[in-house]
Amino acid sequence: MHATSCAWLEAIGYNTKLVKREEAPKSYADLLDPKWLGKIVKANPGYSGAIMTATFVLTRDLGWGYLEKLAQQKIMQVQSAADPPKKILLGERAIMADGNDYNLVLLKDQGKPVEVFYPTEGAPLIIVPSGIFAVHPIRTRPDCSRASSSAPKPSRCWSMCLRIARSMPRSKKRASMFRWRI
Repeated sequence: MHATSCAWLEAIGYNTKLVKREEAPKSYADLLDPKWLGKIVKANPGYSGAIMTATFVLTRDLGWGYLEKLAQQKIMQVQSAADPPKKILLGERAIMADGNDYNLVLLKDQGKPVEVFYPTEGAPLIIVPSGIFAVHPIRTRPDCSRASSSAPKPSRCWSMCLRIARSMPRSKKRASMFRWRI
């Protein structure tokens, strides 16, 4: 069985064409400054698990009152943790209150006008659940099909598929038989 995991920080970022480095917020508290009214984008904690985790950490550390004050800043709310970096890149908003740091780092490396920074209060660490590789025979064998009424227990299918995969020589063919599942 193979697994992997990923981690990133929920950072604050900004568009360098819209915000000068010396004027950029340095902390979560700085986001409450009236000069950022209508200029902030934030992902939705009801849609994104990463943002839900970050929102929990901010609520725990800064209190619910912080989020109530932030809401008064006329925030543009988007879905995924990957959306705020896109919005600041396009110039739709100047500042992102949360979102993944790795998209901003990749964009900055491509010469795009974005900057990522980590607030003075700290940045929530997001750890993504492990992924498991599954093998195609789980779908093609009738005794492992979910539709089959006589299907064996899933653990039996997994162990059978893993035995098949392990018996194959290491090659591109073996690698192509795996599908990434999250």
